[in-house]
Amino acid sequence: MGSPLAYEREGLDIRHIRELFGNPNFDRLKSDDIRAVYAKARKDGRFSESEIRRIHIKLKQIMEDAVDNDLVGKNPCRAVKLPKQNVEARKALSAEEAARLLTVLLEEKPSSFITCTMLLLLCGLRKGEALGLSWEDYDPDAKTLRIVKQYTNDRTLRPPKSKMSRRKISVGDELADYLDRWKAIQRSEFDSFAVGQTGETPIVHSIGIADVPGGKRAFVTRMDGHNYSRAFRLFAVKNGFGSFKESREVVGSDGAARTRYTGYSGLKPHELRHTQATLLVGANTDIKTIQARLGHASPSTTLSIYSHFIEANDQKAASALDNLLKG
Repeated sequence: MGSPLAYEREGLDIRHIRELFGNPNFDRLKSDDIRAVYAKARKDGRFSESEIRRIHIKLKQIMEDAVDNDLVGKNPCRAVKLPKQNVEARKALSAEEAARLLTVLLEEKPSSFITCTMLLLLCGLRKGEALGLSWEDYDPDAKTLRIVKQYTNDRTLRPPKSKMSRRKISVGDELADYLDRWKAIQRSEFDSFAVGQTGETPIVHSIGIADVPGGKRAFVTRMDGHNYSRAFRLFAVKNGFGSFKESREVVGSDGAARTRYTGYSGLKPHELRHTQATLLVGANTDIKTIQARLGHASPSTTLSIYSHFIEANDQKAASALDNLLKG
């Protein structure tokens, strides 16, 4: 029997298929149609390559079932070859780079984007976990964060990915001071929109405007994960942590001219989580503590993911011992 998370993942994949293909006549779906849809998705930047790959796997499975049940004659997905998956080593910032990033963040005007990035860097949270936080999850007296929700890319608030992902972690003085300031700034912003701040208010928020009888009304939502990732790329390029291959001017559906950037390479949000882990390894923090802080299912998961960093740290320990004995 599949897990609830697996069913949710499958449901999300199917929703993405519908978003890309609408309600097509599957017995007339051609390989070229599928290639064209994926090409447009890449161009629009709506889905990452890994998301397109996951969508294709699900679509291929659906079509295989249709073939097995004589609903269609053949599976057009078989002829569609996706780009070879680029499996890169997990990247992380050095201590010096992480310190520079923190300096840049603290120099910026506090905002939901900056707050989310601070949480990723200083707590090692997954992006969805940071977006899922509410003020009731932050204890300013104990200086702890409670991770009990994640806000996924389909804009759904769900439990974390595993039992161990439900956790409570400590925050340092730097982040605690920032969160206290941000809460006051957010409350002031909400007052200007006549919106209240409660324990259920997202720490990382967006303001929406709805049409209501007699005018418009502001409401609070969680920040969309895709919007955060786009803002992160722009921020990284602006501050020397990434670059775009090209840019071009486009006209949106509203008639406004915008600059569209493509071919991003550089720092990614999830690499801030790896940065947290590698810095903790470098500080000789025990694996059990790192595992609990990151919300891994077991210490073996942490060991397998960060084995190369742990080995490098072990080599430094051996050299330090040599120097100590020689001295």
